[in-house]
Amino acid sequence: MSKSEEPKKESRIKTKKKAWYKILSPPSLGSKEIGESYLASAESSSGRTMRANLRDLTGNPKDQNIYLRFRIGKAEGLALPTSLIGYELAYSTIKRMVRPGVDRLDDQMVVQTKDRQRVIVKMIGVTLHKTNHSVHSRIRHQWRQFLKEEMKKGDIDAFVLQLIESKLRAALKKKLDKIYPLRELAVKSLLLAGKDGRVQEEPVPETVSEEQPSRTAEAVEAAVTAEPTESLLEREELPVEQAA
Repeated sequence: MSKSEEPKKESRIKTKKKAWYKILSPPSLGSKEIGESYLASAESSSGRTMRANLRDLTGNPKDQNIYLRFRIGKAEGLALPTSLIGYELAYSTIKRMVRPGVDRLDDQMVVQTKDRQRVIVKMIGVTLHKTNHSVHSRIRHQWRQFLKEEMKKGDIDAFVLQLIESKLRAALKKKLDKIYPLRELAVKSLLLAGKDGRVQEEPVPETVSEEQPSRTAEAVEAAVTAEPTESLLEREELPVEQAA
């Protein structure tokens, strides 16, 4: 039998059938769709993380400078529910806060929620004018005590919702202005941490094929991203504020 007459061999390689999974925000944020991922298995996305712009959840253009981080949980049908693990202020917003003739105060700490989860918080404050180090120390001490007490009242979801509504900022600024007037005050970022005070998260891998481009809403900054978290955390020892 010639080579041309040889029977063709059938490929036994099996390809997994993929499907679109909707990524949903936590119930505290309305369980809204924040993206989609094209996956062969929903289990491969469990534990992965992603970042989305707050404006896409609220529809308010004023929220475009805030980003939220989520961790994907166990799939429910074709839906991928998430839990909130972080909050981040856009770098451009932070940069606009600082002007000549003022002092910039930065701080970071680890505080505990009511359910004893550890959260890394970064703060920034900008004074009205130049001042001295003793004033800086008093301001940092005051906002640490304030954040420690507020975080113990609930979970990370409740704390972030208060940040979004600017309730915490207004209450804290009122206290700090008694020490020295602040031009600006904000939480730069917060992120759920592991037992050692470090972040334990794994970014969502690129799962969208070239033939099936992502159907993620245009408003989502990164429904599927592999961005590292080094931009949020500096590798240094963190002071720990333990719950009473």
